[in-house]
Amino acid sequence: MLKLIREIRLALGAISTTANDVKNLAASVDHLSKKILHIEERQSSLANNITSTTTAYNRLLGEKHTTTEMISSFAKRFEAAQSEVAVLAQSLKYSASKIEEIQLAMSALQKTAPGLGNVSLSGGRVLTRLSMPEYFSYQDPIYIVNSDDRMILPRLAMDGVYELPSTRFVARNVKPGDHVVDVGANFGYYAIIFGSLVGWKGRLLAFEPEPLMFELLSENIFANWIGWARQVNAACSDKAGEIELMTSRARPGNTGVATPLDRPSEAKDFDFVPFKALTVCLDDELDTLDGRIDFMKIDVEGSEPLVLRGAWRAIANNRQIVVMMEWSPDQLASCGHEPAALIEELRSHGLVCSAIGWQGDEAPLEFGTLLEGAPYQNIVLRHSAP
Repeated sequence: MLKLIREIRLALGAISTTANDVKNLAASVDHLSKKILHIEERQSSLANNITSTTTAYNRLLGEKHTTTEMISSFAKRFEAAQSEVAVLAQSLKYSASKIEEIQLAMSALQKTAPGLGNVSLSGGRVLTRLSMPEYFSYQDPIYIVNSDDRMILPRLAMDGVYELPSTRFVARNVKPGDHVVDVGANFGYYAIIFGSLVGWKGRLLAFEPEPLMFELLSENIFANWIGWARQVNAACSDKAGEIELMTSRARPGNTGVATPLDRPSEAKDFDFVPFKALTVCLDDELDTLDGRIDFMKIDVEGSEPLVLRGAWRAIANNRQIVVMMEWSPDQLASCGHEPAALIEELRSHGLVCSAIGWQGDEAPLEFGTLLEGAPYQNIVLRHSAP
């Protein structure tokens, strides 16, 4: 009986323990249920966050796309604006160049207008100027000329330039620092241009035999402040000595060996008178140039062969030399020189010839063409090989 009672008690204890365990398990289940509910709530919250983030991300993607489109649109507009600016800049540059052309033209017109470009001086002289602002932007070369001059002064006073193509050629070919020789300088039309172009680093040697023209040449060199010039009152020839020349106050540019009877058409109505002049050989007069000549102008009314024969050594020693020489078959013949013989002499010294264009450019010219009736003109001579 006692044994039974103990077993019953043990069973009751086990039941009590089991009940406690069930109670504990129930509490645990309840706790776990609460945790699961919390997790579910957290999961729901995270899901909502993910949805919100996804929505925000998608919105940002949309904004990025819109921003990219805006940037692309701005870039295209900026590129178009740049193109428009470039067109405007080009238009502005063109307008500026046209304004400069108009200003230069106005300047030229003002300088050659009556009372502005020409001034009467005492002693029957006129002060005039060269008007080529495209080459002389700082100051114009000025000239004192006899008012009786009917050869050069009329064109210079009215047009502001004489022998425009040749003057342009000189302006395009004579450079700062060059050594230049002017044979037959007259009152200095080309000499002053030469001196202005070569500047103080260059040298100018000018020859003029006629006393009155030499005086004007000297005055013009002084008036233009060309301190790097040397002027010689003599004619260049093939030997040193003396020569008789003819001159006219109205046409001093035709001073030369020929008499009015040799050229009656030019002598009519002009009072040509003889005078004595010294002659020198150019080869013996180059000390001030250190033997170097870059450019030489020869205009001696038909005596060009004599000048060349006194200068062949200098020409041969200066392979870079450019010679601008007057070509006039009639004047050559009136001075006793055969044009064909002069051509052969030029060829024998290795020179080639070219013509001067209206803009001062050069065009090839065969010597034979000069003998086929080519008109009076200034021609250009160079060595065939430097």
